[in-house]
Amino acid sequence: MKPARLQVDKRGGAALGMLSGGTSVARRALLLAGLLLGSMSTLLSPPAGLAAQSPTPTPVVPSAFRLQGTNGFSIFVFATPAGGGRSGSVELIAAGKDHMAVRYTAPATVSETSITADLGTLGQIAVYFHPDGQLLTRSFKCAGQEIPAVVGSYEGTVSFHGEQGYTDAETSKVPADFQLELARECNFVVSGGGGSPNLRSGELYVRNPGLGPRFSVFKAGPRSPARFFVDVSEYNAGISIDRYASLAMPASSFHYSANLQTATVRPPAPFSGAAHFDRAKKANRRWSGNLTIDLPGLAGTPLTGSLLRGGLVHAGSVRGPGR
Repeated sequence: MKPARLQVDKRGGAALGMLSGGTSVARRALLLAGLLLGSMSTLLSPPAGLAAQSPTPTPVVPSAFRLQGTNGFSIFVFATPAGGGRSGSVELIAAGKDHMAVRYTAPATVSETSITADLGTLGQIAVYFHPDGQLLTRSFKCAGQEIPAVVGSYEGTVSFHGEQGYTDAETSKVPADFQLELARECNFVVSGGGGSPNLRSGELYVRNPGLGPRFSVFKAGPRSPARFFVDVSEYNAGISIDRYASLAMPASSFHYSANLQTATVRPPAPFSGAAHFDRAKKANRRWSGNLTIDLPGLAGTPLTGSLLRGGLVHAGSVRGPGR
């Protein structure tokens, strides 16, 4: 029986794929935090393909693998073949131990036994699958059946060089990762908040209408620790790049008034500087300061500026203009 490439609906995507679109910064970064804590499968949204497969599915060739990068980063690679009017693509996620990650999405040529992607200055993926003559079967509840896969490795060239030298990874042979492949086929739901607002809490959020930074910080109460979330999107030489951070900070890094009229953030590294929110000012001046963050591959990212719009609410409140 000829091995098949597992077809993945891009609406499901690979790790961090569900972090794009209209989801809030906080939710996107919380999902990222799950990835960095090792719960890869909780981040991977489900295509509809598995449930519709036959009772005796064709063995699949896993189109995912992982390798270790320098500076404590793990590199996850997911390939998606062309189909349904979409071109083939590769998603490469570099995840660090410090709750930061970068996702790269690039055009690729993906066949049943090969993955080819030119990452430009970031590197290259040009590998062919070599089976070792074994089949591996795993039963996943989300699939409703056992899924067999061909065991083997990808051989050729895998090289990745993160911007500003934040990580490097290179190999000529890497095992195909069946568990990682099936993880993105399973439906795990991350539920958001809800219910009544916590009137002691504070959530400051900053938005850019374009591809600029998104930033938010949350505290359950004035003396509670703060949680900072940052994501920055860009598009460079045909590659979509998304950088994320989810960072726990001391209570002193975020202060807000009881009436939610003003707030100040002054977090430690990897942040630098400070910023202030004042609801009494005009919309384009409410959020000001010199706050920056060092993200992987993008040091000194500014989190203030005239294009950014800020808001301050109790956690659980419905956001809206001027909030």
